[in-house]
Amino acid sequence: MARIINHGDWAEVVNDDGARLFCSGTVEGAQAIWAADGAALGRPDLVSAESLPVEDGTPHISDRVRETLLQLGFTSNDGSTYSRKVEGAAEAGTLSDGRRVVRLNLDATGRWFSAVDGWGKVESDLDLRDYSEPLLAVWALCPALKPAARRALVHGKPVTLTAETIAATRRWYADNCAACIAEARLYVETEGREGVRVNDLQSYVAWREQSAADDLAGKGDSSFAFLQRAVEIQTGQCVPMLAH
Repeated sequence: MARIINHGDWAEVVNDDGARLFCSGTVEGAQAIWAADGAALGRPDLVSAESLPVEDGTPHISDRVRETLLQLGFTSNDGSTYSRKVEGAAEAGTLSDGRRVVRLNLDATGRWFSAVDGWGKVESDLDLRDYSEPLLAVWALCPALKPAARRALVHGKPVTLTAETIAATRRWYADNCAACIAEARLYVETEGREGVRVNDLQSYVAWREQSAADDLAGKGDSSFAFLQRAVEIQTGQCVPMLAH
């Protein structure tokens, strides 16, 4: 059964598998397109506007992947193919500096995510329905970006942090940056009645956005604060790591 996912300032229609069928600026617009398609098929009883349930939703996984790719330094001219030079991704002797241009592509439905060569030939792909964290999907197609397992000492005993834990911890810090930006913007929007005041909103937003990108790229992985949060995420316990 298809359904409308309402994202507030836009809406999308997805099928049973979660693949995107089309987008619209409003729920009503999505309903109108759906009803028009039903009329064209001669079966308005099956695909009428009223037959589509409406759900509130978070951004589609493909849109979250796009945002993550940009934060990781990938660039795109068309919103579907993203590229970046990646250290250690080249085979021996391919490039003198050991880098290779990695190209990742999202299909129009937002379901299939693939690594492609310079001619657009698919080298490997995956189904985004199997992922809830964009970083894990990116790492699956570009292993050179995947961090090695890390170890933290808790009361003198090692805890091995998995890739899933590292991804979740990086996301926690990036989301915290986004929440800080939202609070600062809310202060301006409500003329100081809500939110948090900052001296210069534009520079503050730029700083927090760069901080989020740095967090997702793993630039804070070695900090004590990161390791403390990662251990809590993986074990469910907030332990005093420095206690004897």
